[in-house]
Amino acid sequence: MNTNPLYSQYLARARQQIHRVPILAPLLVWVRQGTKLIHTHGQPLVCPTDHCLCLPPGEALEMENLPRPGGLYQAEVFSPPRDWTERFLQRYGDSLPGQWQAAPVFACPPPLAAQLTPLLDPQAFDGPLRGPRLEHAWHGVLLVLAQAGLAGPLFNLKPLTLSQRIQMLLQADLARPWQAGELAQRLGLSESSMRRTLRQEGAGGFASLLAEQRLGAAFARVMTDQSSLTQIALECGFVSASHFSQKFRQRFGVSPSQLRHSRDREPVPTVN
Repeated sequence: MNTNPLYSQYLARARQQIHRVPILAPLLVWVRQGTKLIHTHGQPLVCPTDHCLCLPPGEALEMENLPRPGGLYQAEVFSPPRDWTERFLQRYGDSLPGQWQAAPVFACPPPLAAQLTPLLDPQAFDGPLRGPRLEHAWHGVLLVLAQAGLAGPLFNLKPLTLSQRIQMLLQADLARPWQAGELAQRLGLSESSMRRTLRQEGAGGFASLLAEQRLGAAFARVMTDQSSLTQIALECGFVSASHFSQKFRQRFGVSPSQLRHSRDREPVPTVN
């Protein structure tokens, strides 16, 4: 299981078409090989090799990951803890640009690549100060992006809604048999008040929020670590591997085993 709080690598050796992928936190995606497509209501966003894509939280997106011919799709995905960004804004917020480039896709400039590359080897930060060193390195990334006016959504931290506060609590222990009353108590609310506020936010009910968190976490793990699908299912709070597979397919349009196979299978050789 990936324990790096900042970075995950996504690979595909066959085309992946995935429905309604939840974006639960701001993401910086660096495509190293192949192409990522995101289908929107207008023209699709195309992020080719050596380009970056910045995604704000709160949406569920239709995605395709396309390996290069006969080869691989590889993307490095960075999602920093919120408090890292809060501390960055406290220190540098007054110096940030007033305008940002609107395009969510941009070519990865050499200074940004130089800042991101060390983060691809988390062992380089091993030691008792690992967390602070990773945060310091990430602040270097943000400084380069701010200098170029890129990746504005990474810097736009709106106050947490109730649904986002709930998501943070759920993420800490997805295997727990959460109940709405227990969660409301932890938040210092009555259960009826919690449900009413969630309806006002348009976030759906407690059960749908919990299902969203479990499926989002399971998706990331199917794509990035080597744990068995059964282990992922149980650690993300599903009652069985078969229940997990059914819900996963309903949500993403592909089973977890199919997605894992598209990630791990050998590439098809090109024919000259």
